[in-house]
Amino acid sequence: MLPGSLLLPALKIDVQPDVWVTGPSVQLLVEAKGFRKGATFNVEQLPRELLCLQAHSGNRTPLLLLVLTTPPPIRLAGSGRHEVDAGVAVGLESLCARAGMTAENYEALLASIPFCVAWITWSEIYTIVMRQKSALSGLPSSIAASLHRTADGVAQAIKWHSGGLVLESVAVVD
Repeated sequence: MLPGSLLLPALKIDVQPDVWVTGPSVQLLVEAKGFRKGATFNVEQLPRELLCLQAHSGNRTPLLLLVLTTPPPIRLAGSGRHEVDAGVAVGLESLCARAGMTAENYEALLASIPFCVAWITWSEIYTIVMRQKSALSGLPSSIAASLHRTADGVAQAIKWHSGGLVLESVAVVD
């Protein structure tokens, strides 16, 4: 969480992901938007994060996960509303050109967006956490109690940061 800066080598730009997780097969960069009304992404923010993720993934599958307050479209500063894939693509071409990438590299990166960019809302995370909390039957009581406290802490943090916008009555669909 809040891992500091990662260098986007080709442009000598620091990228500051909200979360950076390295797994055996996946490199995850999380960009979480807060609940501030009108929160927007900088036009080059998501393309920078995608390029940084690609540069630091090695042989792991890159995944850029956006945590949003509401489902897409997303807002880009000075560029309006866009579906997620289109929003990531908006500043990508000029960024790739500045990085000295070929047209083929740009096209390959553009084509990768649907496969390496995903999104979820805070409400969905809340719902999943609450659903999983209720599915903890059969565990030893000390483990279940610990997991319940963790789930309650996550849920409370989401509700607090959302100003109460996340409702406990969110429908759970399997």
